[in-house]
Amino acid sequence: MKRILVLVLILLMSMSCFSEPNPKGLIAIIQNKYAWLPKDDAPYVELDSRETTQYKVCYPQSKLYFIFDKDATLAYADFYSSTTREKPVDFLAQINEDFIWKLRPDLPRDNMIPISDDGVYYLLRADGVVDPGVWMWMFKEHGVITTCMAGNKPNNQPAPAVKITEAEARTISQAVAKDYVSKGNYGVISLWPYAFEQHKRRSLAEIHTDSLGSTYVRYQFTYRLSDKPEEDKTRSLPQLDVSVNATTGEVAYAHIMASTEKGVQTDKPVSQFPAVTVTRNTSEVTLGFPCVLDDAQVYVLLAAVQSLAKGHTVTAIAKAMAFTLDGSKKVLPAAIISRKGLLYLPWQALNSLPGVSAQFDAKLAKLEITTPAGKKAK
Repeated sequence: MKRILVLVLILLMSMSCFSEPNPKGLIAIIQNKYAWLPKDDAPYVELDSRETTQYKVCYPQSKLYFIFDKDATLAYADFYSSTTREKPVDFLAQINEDFIWKLRPDLPRDNMIPISDDGVYYLLRADGVVDPGVWMWMFKEHGVITTCMAGNKPNNQPAPAVKITEAEARTISQAVAKDYVSKGNYGVISLWPYAFEQHKRRSLAEIHTDSLGSTYVRYQFTYRLSDKPEEDKTRSLPQLDVSVNATTGEVAYAHIMASTEKGVQTDKPVSQFPAVTVTRNTSEVTLGFPCVLDDAQVYVLLAAVQSLAKGHTVTAIAKAMAFTLDGSKKVLPAAIISRKGLLYLPWQALNSLPGVSAQFDAKLAKLEITTPAGKKAK
C-alpha cells in the first residue's frame, strides 16, 4: 500500500512539472516553439506570486517583453520599447498582421471581425453575435505593430434572442447621453447637454455573462461628453459608457469614467442606471437584465435565480404566486411577472434558495444578496 502511495505521489509530481514548467523549462519550451525569439539574449522569467496562470518573460538586451500562458501560448507581446536597445533585433522587420495571426493559430481568423480602426478583432459567432472572449488586439504606432494581445475563452452558452436592433439601441443610448447628470469630482452636479459618439463599430451585439451568471447580449456605446462638441474634440473629456440589453432594450448600466473636467451646473437629479442597485456579498454587481421595480416590489430575472441555485432545479410560471425548488413549492408575496417574454420573480424568492439570503432597502433602491463565501461574483 505504501509503495502504491509513493508511486501516486511521484505521478502527481510529474504531472505538476508538465503543467507548471519551471522558469528554465518554460524558456526552453518557448524558444523551441517560437524560433524567431533571440538566441543570443539571456531571457528571464518574472515570477509573481499573485499570478499562477501566466508567465512574464523578458529579453533584457533586445528590450522585448512577453506574457505566456502555462501551455506556452503567447498572450501578450511588446516588440518595441522606448528604451534604447543594446543590439538590433532581426525579426522585427517581418512583423505584420500575418506574422501576428500565425502566433495564435488557435484563433479562427476567418471568423474574426474588426470592431474598430485600431486593430481590435472579436469572434463573430455563427448566430451573428460577437463573442469578446475570443479576441486579438494589435496596437500600431506610425503604422508599425508595437504590441499585441490575444485571448481564447469562448462563451459557449446559447445567446438570448436579439430583439433590439443596433439603431434602436443607439437611439436609447443617445437619449441617456444627452441628458446624463453626474456628480463631479468635487461634489458638483454636472450636466453635458450634448454628447458625440466614439468607436461606432464597437457597438455590435455581444454575448456576455453577468455578475450573477446569467447570459445576455448587449450593445455597448461610448460617448465623449461636451456642451461644445466642435471645440472640444481635442480636449480630455468625460467618457460615458452605456450598455443596452439587446433583448429588452433596457439600460443595464450607464456610468462616467473618471475625469477632471467639469460640466455645466444643474439642478436636475443625478442619473441612475439601473433603477435598482444590486450587491453580492457587499460588492456592487452589474446585471445584464436589470431588476424590475414595480411600485415598491422588486423582481429578479428567473435565469438569475436559477444561477444562484446551481445544482438545484428552479421552475416558474407567469402570474403564479409560487415557484418550485427541486419540485417543492415556495410561496411568494407577489405574482411572477412576464416582461418582454422573460419571467421575473419577486426578490423574496432568493431567500428560499439554499445558502442565499437577500434584503431590499426601498429608500436606497438597493437589493443586497448574500451567498456563501466560496460563491464569489464573476
